Amino acid sequence: MAILRRDRGVGDRWRFAGIELAEPAKPDLLAWQPGDAVPRQARVTCWNRDDGRAYTGTVSLTGDQVTAFEHRPGVQPNATVSEWHEADAMLRQEPGIIAALASRGITDLSLVMFDTWTYGYALIPEQYRDRRVGWVDDAAGEPYDIPRAICVHEEDNGVLWKHVDPEAGAEVRRMRRLVISFHATVANYEYLVYWRFYPDGNIECEVRATGIMVVTHLPAGQQAPGTLVDERTYAPFHQHFIVARLDLDIDGTANSVYCCDSEGLPIGAGNPLGLTLVQRQTPLRTEADGRQDYRWDTQRSWKIASESTRNRLGTPTGYKLVPGGCSRR
Repeated sequence: MAILRRDRGVGDRWRFAGIELAEPAKPDLLAWQPGDAVPRQARVTCWNRDDGRAYTGTVSLTGDQVTAFEHRPGVQPNATVSEWHEADAMLRQEPGIIAALASRGITDLSLVMFDTWTYGYALIPEQYRDRRVGWVDDAAGEPYDIPRAICVHEEDNGVLWKHVDPEAGAEVRRMRRLVISFHATVANYEYLVYWRFYPDGNIECEVRATGIMVVTHLPAGQQAPGTLVDERTYAPFHQHFIVARLDLDIDGTANSVYCCDSEGLPIGAGNPLGLTLVQRQTPLRTEADGRQDYRWDTQRSWKIASESTRNRLGTPTGYKLVPGGCSRR
């Protein structure tokens, strides 16, 4: 963050809650041609520890300049892993905590884990306020290497297609897939992310959570709002929300989104036996239209289709978003 230190006086007392890629505008991205310069910008959230003032800014890495730097009064950035460790060190030296643990027979603090959580306003949109939003590892803003951070490999995935014909016999094809994965440690959690690419064009994303449980004590005789894991010790019930942004250009930018529901037609002249199934495709023209829940009873999915390109059978080219496991929003 040498540019911010040089141009905005960001010194050693400052901390960085987030440094992320500021993606180019879509028209700029579409206009890019091989050989063109690639402008790179970083979006920064930081604060001054001396006065608590928080700022958001944008830094042009290729232009060597700060293009935006704005004070954000009345808010504070999300907590960082560095603060998590600093709080741990402070709590281990707090006389009141040492005495409280000793009264319970705990004198070896190396056996104690302090799980520090934060609450309050953060630099996030209004509708997400009062919710913790994550960490960065190095709050000083310095770059660091993560060796072997991403794994890329190809693997067998069982049977792709098989059929046994009474005349021709059995035919089978194996399935191969390319896997790009990474594991992220966030406090007590490990998030395992796997992107899988298939020869038929399918793309699959799996996000798993593992690590260790966060537990808390339970007064005698009280029912736990979680899973009891030991005597008067429980792991609280809670949720993890995994959010993905899909920026699709399927054969151009003229795309539409459809909600796809399967349903049986009522019995009538055209469906005397009640066996006809159809798939309703409802266009979603606004963000309000897109606020939908999954429906198991209709096997709901969503399709992003081209408005200008057709395949050889005259059907619009597209991708279908098929959820795996869902809960009601």
